[in-house]
Amino acid sequence: MKRTAAILASVLALSSALASCGGETPAEASKNTSVTDAPEGSAAVTAQPDENAYPYEIKDMNGFTFRVLNSGPLWSQIMTVDTDSMDGEVLNDAIYNRNRTVESKLNCKIEVTEVTANDSLDNLKKAVQESVLAGEDLYDVMYAPVTNGISLVTDGYFTDLTQVEGLHLDKPWWDASSNLNMTLEGALYFAEGALHLRYLDAMFVLYFNEDMLSKYDLEKPYDLVRQGKWTVDAMLDYQKAVTNLNGDTNFKWDQNGSSVYGLSLFVYSPRYFLNGCGEYFI
Repeated sequence: MKRTAAILASVLALSSALASCGGETPAEASKNTSVTDAPEGSAAVTAQPDENAYPYEIKDMNGFTFRVLNSGPLWSQIMTVDTDSMDGEVLNDAIYNRNRTVESKLNCKIEVTEVTANDSLDNLKKAVQESVLAGEDLYDVMYAPVTNGISLVTDGYFTDLTQVEGLHLDKPWWDASSNLNMTLEGALYFAEGALHLRYLDAMFVLYFNEDMLSKYDLEKPYDLVRQGKWTVDAMLDYQKAVTNLNGDTNFKWDQNGSSVYGLSLFVYSPRYFLNGCGEYFI
């Protein structure tokens, strides 16, 4: 089989599936402590309260079940909101301990329903629509997709999160930059935060083929990046320098073909080049 090469390969993921309503898991508020023990003659140190501690009141929720609608595994990204048990993996165990601590302190139960069918983002959107239209009380928080879910906002399915008391959207456990960009006419219908980690895992990366750069006598683009000169035009120049049919009659994809491509893209990736041009949300 002949090998088909590309100088630039882009491995990209969809933008995050974000919380449509509901709050962040509370972390135990820090408590003021008295003066610490100190050796005689030394200055005593007073422990300072954590200004970012979640200001929540410990309440007895009388066994209330907090119901979450979430996507199942998607493109090897972190979608987990809860896990059944500890298994020694750091993130798994942190999520497990977080949720069991909340359940214990507030006397509640966290229950997650996952949509695991193919193309789960579309199915997740459908689940939201069906639940709301039926007037069902099935979920307390829904992690629904922004990518194909803006109609859920314009059709009135979601609540403006800035009007939900107790979310503390100004606190650092929310992603201030993302939430600012998703604010529409002063209202926020999707919010990114540390409860759901997909937005941190849905990264996209641009790779380049060092062997091809050497073969075509092209400089590695590091200096261009550092100088702020790695632009779309500069990338196109690199692509043009290596792209050729190499004996093929056209550039139509053929696994056994000989064409040399300047760029290889994941199916959803073209829109993400807008991020490289300084745009974050459209």
